[in-house]
Amino acid sequence: MQSKTVLQPGSDEWLSYRSNKIGASDAPIIMGVSPWKSPRKLYEEKLGLSVNETTYPMRRGTAMEEPARKQFMEDNWIIVEPKLMEHPKYEWMIATMDGISEDHSCAVEIKCPGKKDHQTAVDGQIPEKYVPQLQHQMEVCGLDWIFYYSFDGKDGVTLKCHRDQQYIDLLLSMELKFWVCMQTFMPPD
Repeated sequence: MQSKTVLQPGSDEWLSYRSNKIGASDAPIIMGVSPWKSPRKLYEEKLGLSVNETTYPMRRGTAMEEPARKQFMEDNWIIVEPKLMEHPKYEWMIATMDGISEDHSCAVEIKCPGKKDHQTAVDGQIPEKYVPQLQHQMEVCGLDWIFYYSFDGKDGVTLKCHRDQQYIDLLLSMELKFWVCMQTFMPPD
């Protein structure tokens, strides 16, 4: 598995690197389950035709990520660090991991969501809009499962998401089509 030094999220270098890649946070958009963005809008952002506006929930999640990671490690007795990972076969497929163990055997996706999505986690379910991101991360990192950690600023909920190869196969085909659209300057349907 290839890995790169984590670039500072939001930095010019990180944005430039991501612009010609398909990242885990792009997966829900490409799969059509994102409530925030359409594939067409993502395509325009990747090509620099429009700007990805930073929203309050995005800023909140970024600000709370480090305290959430610390709480996850305390809750689960696992040490993880953020890291940028590349798929060993598909150069266009990356994942900026919120946390992955040094030996790459354990990873976590951290969310600091609103009340509804946090309650979904408290009830033992991962919100559907995050499933493509988790499956993408497992594919990039070669994992059979990944932790989903929902943090409300005080309390955290840890859930385990298992690899679904049938879903990943569909995800790979959809992401490859999207990447070809980016390379050929043909907008997605």
